[in-house]
Amino acid sequence: MADTKTYNTILERDKLYHVFNRTVGDELLFRSDENYRFFLRRYQTFLAESVETISYCLLPNHFHFFIRVVDEQRASLNFKRLFQSYSLAYNRSIKRRGTLLERPFKRKEVLKSEHISRLIRYIHQNPQKHGFVDNFRKWKWTSFHEVYGQNGNRMTSKFAEDWFLSKSEFESFHDFFEAKSNME
Repeated sequence: MADTKTYNTILERDKLYHVFNRTVGDELLFRSDENYRFFLRRYQTFLAESVETISYCLLPNHFHFFIRVVDEQRASLNFKRLFQSYSLAYNRSIKRRGTLLERPFKRKEVLKSEHISRLIRYIHQNPQKHGFVDNFRKWKWTSFHEVYGQNGNRMTSKFAEDWFLSKSEFESFHDFFEAKSNME
């Protein structure tokens, strides 16, 4: 269980954060591929200039982002704008009313360099951890496929490529599946 500091941390420039959230009552956040695409487009619109995206994963009822803050004046506000924009459009599309995401959104500063590799893996393996697929490599709403040019529609920076020594190290590190983790 995350402590209250996880929820109230101010996003500071040049610091690394695990940003995550889920829907209220475990409702669906994404009902179609178009929902996932729309969320990622809105993410790019609102956050491309205020955060560097290191890794991400979108799941039916929650999401994870690993970021480095570039513009601390706008990062938190732009996350809020993303969530409001997506929630309004989503609610309108299915004739739903009310809060979609838990508030405030959760963020946890990554303080130790040894947590960086594990967080990247944790985020990529999340679909398998939650039983959405039997192998996380099959999940398409993740940055795993972007690293080392596996996907032409890149949203993430080259951080993971610079962090791991090679594509084979990146892939072999992901071969170890952590069933339990304290990343949230």
